[in-house]
Order: sequence, then structure tokens, then C-alpha cells
Amino acid sequence: MALTKITAGGLADDSVVTASVADSQVTLVKTSGVQTGWVKLESQTISSNVNEVDLTTGIGATYFHYMITITKLKMSTDAENFQARLRIGGTWITSAYYHFHQAEATAATTAPVTAESNAASSIKISNTGNDTSERQNYNVFFAAANTTDNQKGIWWNGYGVKSSANTAFFNGAGGVDEATYGALSGVRFFPSSGQIAEGTFALYGLIK
Repeated sequence: MALTKITAGGLADDSVVTASVADSQVTLVKTSGVQTGWVKLESQTISSNVNEVDLTTGIGATYFHYMITITKLKMSTDAENFQARLRIGGTWITSAYYHFHQAEATAATTAPVTAESNAASSIKISNTGNDTSERQNYNVFFAAANTTDNQKGIWWNGYGVKSSANTAFFNGAGGVDEATYGALSGVRFFPSSGQIAEGTFALYGLIK
């Protein structure tokens, strides 16, 4: 039987091929289940006290933008500063190379409370609480992790209840101020003292 030739333009809508078609002439295209948008790379749920949470999985050249979601965060002790550090060039930076600007506003204040530094040993994200209702939620972002020609940093926004049961929103940005611009391969979260008591941390990459 002769084979039916399908032109480069393909088949018209609602058309039916009535003759045999050779396998080599058929191109299959997957039209469902194709992943787009944010891809989950790692997730950690904390249910008992830990000193820190490190997120490192899948950070590199595959994705250009990254997001970390932090859900229902609670500390073990009251009035902690929630902080972050970065892993640059394969090393966690713990020296006073961080610069940041952080703001938080509550119903108890008429203007945002701010903190900033150009020579800190970590990035301050917020002030937290430890009562049952004092939970916080954040989105933390970073980009161009694998590049080596620019400074690395994070920016964030969040909402929750801080110490003394004050409802607050948080935002800010911070990074590493070094002459050597290595690749960013991890983000570490930890309190100024005490421990992280509860929370879920998830890392996502945005498909290019």
C-alpha cells in the first residue's frame, strides 16, 4: 500500500489519515505533563530544634532564578533575629563581608523598624517570636547563581507575627561584598541564638 504523504504544514484540524503512515514520518509531541515555571529542588520540614537549615540542592547553571519558601517558621526562644549566610565558591562565608538593609513594620509602630550594615557576619532577615501564634512566612529570592562576575545576594519579603504578638511584614536585601565573585551554591538560615523549632523550607528553580 502506498504511504500517505504529510506535508510540512501538518494535518488540518479534524482531518483523518486513512492510509498507512511510516514510523519515520511521524513526530510525536508531548502536549501534557510538560513542566514549566518553578521546579521544586529540595524541601526540609523542621519539627524539632535544629541549629540551622542549609539549602544547596540543584543550585547551578540549570536555572537562572531561584526562590526559597519558608512556611510557619518558629524559634525556640523569644525575640530572635532570623539570619542568613551564603556559600560562595564552595565555602560558607562567616566573616564580616555581608552588607544588608532590612525593614519590618508592625501595627505597634508608625514607621518601619530598619536595620542595616556594610560589615556584618550574616544577613538579618527579621525579628521573630516563639509563642504558638508567632509564626512567620517568607519568600526569599536569588539569581545568576553560577556566574562569577558579580556579587551574590538575596532579597526577600514576608509576613507573620513577631515577638510580643505584633503582626508585621518584612522585606530587605543583602549580599556578600568581596573582591572575588565566586558561584553561589547554598543558602543557610539560622537564629541569632537558640534554635529553629519549626518550619518548612523549600527551594525552587525557575525554568529558563
